[in-house]
Amino acid sequence: AVSLLRGQFFGQSQTQNNRGGFRKTLIVFQFFIAQTFIIGALVVGRQLHFMLSNDLGFDRDAVVLASVPYRTMRDAAYQNGQFRLADALRKLPEVENVALGEPLFSNNYSSNTHFRTDEKGQKFETVLYRKIADTSLINFYRLPILAGRNLPASDTVREFVLNETAAKALGFDRPADALGQLVTENGGSAHEVVGVVADFHNLGFEAKIQSVAFMAETSGLTDLNIKLASRRPADWPEALRKIEAEWAKIYPDDVFEGRFYDKTLEEIYEADLTMSRFINLATGISIFISCLGLFGLATFTAFRRTKEIGIRKVLGASAASILGLLSKEFLGLVVVGLVLAVPLAVYFLKKWLDNYAYRIELEWWLVALAGGAAVCVAFLTVSFQSLRAALANPVKSLRNE
Repeated sequence: AVSLLRGQFFGQSQTQNNRGGFRKTLIVFQFFIAQTFIIGALVVGRQLHFMLSNDLGFDRDAVVLASVPYRTMRDAAYQNGQFRLADALRKLPEVENVALGEPLFSNNYSSNTHFRTDEKGQKFETVLYRKIADTSLINFYRLPILAGRNLPASDTVREFVLNETAAKALGFDRPADALGQLVTENGGSAHEVVGVVADFHNLGFEAKIQSVAFMAETSGLTDLNIKLASRRPADWPEALRKIEAEWAKIYPDDVFEGRFYDKTLEEIYEADLTMSRFINLATGISIFISCLGLFGLATFTAFRRTKEIGIRKVLGASAASILGLLSKEFLGLVVVGLVLAVPLAVYFLKKWLDNYAYRIELEWWLVALAGGAAVCVAFLTVSFQSLRAALANPVKSLRNE
């Protein structure tokens, strides 16, 4: 009978140990997933903030963008409507300036390979991203002119103002060297370079700054760039209301759909923003599930060690020492999960950041912050149950002994 009882108790103990090992493995796996998502959320969030708030190389504050309704472009009844609207908007006290031309940062552009041949017969070529602009667009965005002059008004494309990257790609060592030189489009005509402006981001931070050429062409001026006089968001609804009223006088059958530059940035980075929202959601869910598992394990462990805790308290152990004893094991599981998660998260995040020519650095403190957050959440999760066990009356836990 004694042998039978011993075998029974040994079997129960072995089963409990196996279950306990499985629970611990599950906790490590859950926090491995959670901490991978936490690190990912921090890095993706910082990269998105960098792209949405970093200097693009031009002044975009309080700028509203609007496009001429497409159906009116070839309608004689609306001919030159954008010019009349621009003149009316400039008279509003709520509007500081108006320029016509393609926004500097947008997915709308035309491009083609252009080249020039120097006096030694060496050929330089680059793909130029061409932007149609009126005489005020460059000054509107406060782009520094490094050499030469601005574009004059013209019905057809005659001259180019290049950015610094385009000038270098075409073989000019200094911006001033490009002035008066001819740049020829593949299969097209040649245009004289009359100015060079400082570089700016025109497509996004995932690619290096491209070669850009500004050109004047009256028929292509279908985008309105409106700078509001006030930089206070509280003043903007009234300004937009007055702009909309002027718009209705020119285009009564079309709704004014102005958008701020920040909205344009969000549209360009929509895929990245969607991924960020998914990661944040997944992070929250994984942390919640991990905490549930950790709380369950803490409850189970505290119940199993009730008598041990009672004996320790009778022998003089403090509540703080018992709390530390119970929490240490659980926090160790979290640390193991962190150690496993860091290499995987860093590897994939570096791969993701490599998609951007301009990006944040994957710094150590981001990983430390993610680990610290996970440890804090884990400690708060188990401390309630551990503290409850530590403060329990030892007489009750030892009553049956």
